[in-house]
Amino acid sequence: MRSAVNGRCLRAGPLLRRGPYAHTTCSSLALLRRPSVGAAALHSRAGPNPRQINALIKDATRARELLGLYEQRGQSFNDVNLATCWSRLGRMRGTDRSWLRSDDGTALRALREQTTDQVRTLGARELSNAAHAIAKLDFRGAAWGGLWKEIEGAALARRSELNPQDLANTAWAFATAGRATTVLFDAIGKEAAGRVRDFEPQHLANTAWAFATASHAAPALFDAIGREAAGRVRELNPQDLSNTAWAFATAGHGAPALFDAIGKRGCRAGARAQPSGPVQHGVGVCHGWPCRPGALRRDYEGVSRAGARAQPSEPGQHGVGVCSYGPSDVGVVALRPALRPPLRRPRSRV
Repeated sequence: MRSAVNGRCLRAGPLLRRGPYAHTTCSSLALLRRPSVGAAALHSRAGPNPRQINALIKDATRARELLGLYEQRGQSFNDVNLATCWSRLGRMRGTDRSWLRSDDGTALRALREQTTDQVRTLGARELSNAAHAIAKLDFRGAAWGGLWKEIEGAALARRSELNPQDLANTAWAFATAGRATTVLFDAIGKEAAGRVRDFEPQHLANTAWAFATASHAAPALFDAIGREAAGRVRELNPQDLSNTAWAFATAGHGAPALFDAIGKRGCRAGARAQPSGPVQHGVGVCHGWPCRPGALRRDYEGVSRAGARAQPSEPGQHGVGVCSYGPSDVGVVALRPALRPPLRRPRSRV
């Protein structure tokens, strides 16, 4: 059911539930969600200004609604609007995400082409945010190669302007998308190595994870991250501990001080961890020889047999164990040997 109110179309509440995108047939609905912004923008002859457009983008909760707004106002999108639009799309889940990813993102063709044309004008923060969101959508087709090439060129040109979070997000994005290049990662590694003291713990973990995932050798960067992370190991949460340990093991980069610190932190965390939520994570590290995997975990009933294989095969080797507590009351601990992927892809803030 529709009714006209001051030239705007409205859809009755019950009809909104008839399908995942039923409400998007009314293209002005997004404008009505924020009356102070939407109504003024709707009745303005000049249309919404960039700040108003950004507010409308943030208000859009469904993929088709967001792309409907882009279809109406995309030519007016400035750099911030483009980055915000991609960030919102990157957060889509369920049916929205499936629809976006169908046919390798055909629905995003116009947005992709406009971004390719404008990406060199994006600011450092907008650039890293857009790259991060596009990587989360995980498009692997050749049609996206041109955009990634332009993002790489823009990142290289602005590498000195990228702050620690931007550097971590950019490295994470290219590693996740499988688009890492030697030139880009050499540049990011050089920038990051001299600024690790400014990195938050999550940025240290994500950067190490990205370089290990991309199989890009960066000894100076790993040395810098190792020293910094070892001194701040108490600030790393269990997932950051796991991903950092996995990254160094995968890269084959020795960092005894870091592994000693992670091992002490991991053993204490594993001994205290209780399944208070649906999923919790801990980390254990075997360092040196002999090594007893049992020291890394509590003796819960039903402990995975994989723990027996986490022991280093030679003196001085490191084994990384990741403890994953399930929703059961007892809890299940799985100790994974080194050189296996981390428990899950690291979180990366935008």
